[in-house]
Amino acid sequence: MKIIKVLLIISVVFAAMFFSSIYILHEWFMYPPEYHMQIQQLIEKGYLNADFTYSEKIDFCENIEPTLGETYRNVCLWLD
Repeated sequence: MKIIKVLLIISVVFAAMFFSSIYILHEWFMYPPEYHMQIQQLIEKGYLNADFTYSEKIDFCENIEPTLGETYRNVCLWLD
């Protein structure tokens, strides 16, 4: 009976570690550190408000100047 409890605890710990690592990797690839840095720059330069909504971000990316497009590519890359 004790071995079943130990195996159950071990499997729960491994499952938690697995799903945590999947979540961390998902956040890392979808929103890399550059994304957060570029969002902060857009807020500081006045292109976005500090409490911007998703639709405001879409409006910014749709109307972005051609010169800014490459600079803020991480912000506008995953709009779909």
